[in-house]
Amino acid sequence: AFQVLAQLRSAHQQGDAQVALDGARRFAQHCLRGMLYYHTYDTALLSFVISLTYLAWMLYLGLHLLRAFPMPPSLRARRTSQERDRGRGPTEEENEGQGRQGG
Repeated sequence: AFQVLAQLRSAHQQGDAQVALDGARRFAQHCLRGMLYYHTYDTALLSFVISLTYLAWMLYLGLHLLRAFPMPPSLRARRTSQERDRGRGPTEEENEGQGRQGG
């Protein structure tokens, strides 16, 4: 499959569009025949692979969104104060402040 794609890319780069189009059509038909085979004879594997693909894309999108849109500092500060109020103990700044006041 990778050799076929490399040949198609090479034909396209050399300006031979008709060869590239014909090859792409043949490759697409071959892929469709493979999908029909899996759909007919190995439905469980096909379902597993499709489900795994959806899960992988959801994970990728979630991680991408977390990196692209980090939590604003105001929410981060509010979250930290809520955790402290729930009994997680004082923050490092509070510990440093108490050390200075007590000494």
